[in-house]
Amino acid sequence: MSLVDTECSEEGSCLLEPSDPDIIKTDPTSHYNRYKEVISKRAFKTVFKTFDEVNGLEVVWSQVRIDEVLQSPGKLVRLYSEVHLLGSLKHNNILHSVDLLKSSHFFSVVV
Repeated sequence: MSLVDTECSEEGSCLLEPSDPDIIKTDPTSHYNRYKEVISKRAFKTVFKTFDEVNGLEVVWSQVRIDEVLQSPGKLVRLYSEVHLLGSLKHNNILHSVDLLKSSHFFSVVV
């Protein structure tokens, strides 16, 4: 897969943009490919179908708009609670890994 563009924050973290039209983002390590398909859309986050290239599994990429979450302490608490819950779940059908990605406008959780 050839990478054609990157979106970088001022801190230097980047999300790579692949040339495959079905994939809209690839993380900086090329571990995850995020597809156009939206699984869920809520007030301050969107969940996308994603493929874990390293483990060969379908996962989800939950993208949170930073500006929306920081508007109220309640939204920040909900985000923290969700990330904590996802990291603590123990079940054979639930992936046990949680990766966090950050760009200038989004905070992303990949599960």
